[in-house]
Amino acid sequence: DEIRQDGALYAPGGQIYLGLAKDADDFSNFALLQYPTGGGDTGFLLPVPTRKVTLGDNSLTSVSLDGLTVPYGRTLDGQNLFFNGTGNRDARIDELLQSPEKVIGITGADVKLETTARVDLKGGGDLIASEWIAGTGGSRDVLSSENIRFVNGVATPVPLYDDGRAVYAIVPGYGGLAPFDPEFLSDPLIGQSVYLNGAPGLAAGTYVLLPAAYALLPGAYRVVQDTRVLAIDALTQFTPGVLADGTLQTTGYFSDTLTGARDSRSTVFQVQSAPVWKQYSEYALTSLNEYFSDRAAAEKTLLRAPGDAGKLALLAGESLALDGRIISGAPIGRAGAELQIAAPRLQVISGNSTATEGYVTLNAERLNAVGASRIVLGATSIDFAGVIESFNVIANDIDIATVGTALQAGEIILAANQPTADNGIVVRAGAGLQAVGTATGRDGRLITIGSLPSSFDEETGEPLDAVSGDGAFLQVSVNNANVPSRDYVPGQQYIDVDGVARTVPGSRLGSLRIGDGARLTAPGSLTLEASGVISLASTAQLDSQALT
Repeated sequence: DEIRQDGALYAPGGQIYLGLAKDADDFSNFALLQYPTGGGDTGFLLPVPTRKVTLGDNSLTSVSLDGLTVPYGRTLDGQNLFFNGTGNRDARIDELLQSPEKVIGITGADVKLETTARVDLKGGGDLIASEWIAGTGGSRDVLSSENIRFVNGVATPVPLYDDGRAVYAIVPGYGGLAPFDPEFLSDPLIGQSVYLNGAPGLAAGTYVLLPAAYALLPGAYRVVQDTRVLAIDALTQFTPGVLADGTLQTTGYFSDTLTGARDSRSTVFQVQSAPVWKQYSEYALTSLNEYFSDRAAAEKTLLRAPGDAGKLALLAGESLALDGRIISGAPIGRAGAELQIAAPRLQVISGNSTATEGYVTLNAERLNAVGASRIVLGATSIDFAGVIESFNVIANDIDIATVGTALQAGEIILAANQPTADNGIVVRAGAGLQAVGTATGRDGRLITIGSLPSSFDEETGEPLDAVSGDGAFLQVSVNNANVPSRDYVPGQQYIDVDGVARTVPGSRLGSLRIGDGARLTAPGSLTLEASGVISLASTAQLDSQALT
């Protein structure tokens, strides 16, 4: 029931989840933990799959591209962008609406980042989509082991070479494992490499075999075995050279860097730099940084781009220690990191303030040091195409006690559920929340909280899978307002899946309280919203261009 990460865990441009069940509907592997809500209530059950998650000293957990440029997806007519991750060439796929999200998600009753643990969310790097253009630049795609031919109107895969040999790429200086990329129907297996005996401009050595499309990367080469040459003791009987078109011809053998196994005999390989293989195939390349930045500017939406920093989502049941280093920088023009922290009862203090027992407590100075562009407290979220963001609200209580040092980020959002009238969001007297940074000029997202039932119990008539939207919401931002939309709130009328008119039972309890002298500073927008009551002290200070 414990996960401890003491090594180096990488998913460049991808996602890492520690302590999350693979199947969210299978609660058999979850530990059911009870958290008292006070007031004599017996508490409620929060299912978490792992008791404790620790990122150990000197560990590295990273989703950063770290400045890399990586092939990803294809374009159609240079306009629409697609990524086929199924491995099925004939699969029906939708257009890619924004860049893949970089996420590190950690869930446990106790979550701890030890003192020298590093979490790397930093931005930078790019993904490039490619498109082979048939025509004057070449009638064959030399970066694919198979080409599509239409025979009697039917698309038929035809081997590039009659003997079906595979096409690969190598990137000098790259020493990692060979990736499997379903978009390019990769031939290499993890650990497969090739030893090349060298040729003019290419040093002798062992190279990791990559999908052929990786030959599009700067400094990369296309590699194919010359099966026309019989296997020989090539190291003594063959002289490397350069063919008339610039192709390097050298000797070598396949090997496996994981097991140490290698082919028993050497053979001949043809190695082509980009200027050489481009004599036979024309490719158009699209930077996803540019593609999504242009779309975001045109549509005034918040679309992700590969160069943006990632998101750290933490769900802690009983304790959370952020003693490690969270690396969050991003290049100019790219979005910074996002920090999402959720717990049943969440408190933010500053200085030497005393934490309240029963709360997961955070320190404002520590959170400010992360330099996150966005901080969400009380919930985690998933966004859809940069327009709609669905909140999974975990917190019942959020207590902001940042007296002396305000919590700061480009955007701060607090979201709480409301199981009893005693719960909600409280910004204490003298506490502060401050939005700082440069505005993007983009429209805010529509935030959805709660969901209507998908069906009803046949015997009791009770709703199934409904998520209450009763609660409170606060946002300070340098950007335009995010507008919360609630579903399944007491008193709400709706039409169920069978067309029957229903009303959500109960009373609205959502509560947001702003204390005397509290300071909410938001150069862009300030949003105060609750399904029940908003209480604003007369001496509270609200400073914003737009108040919702």
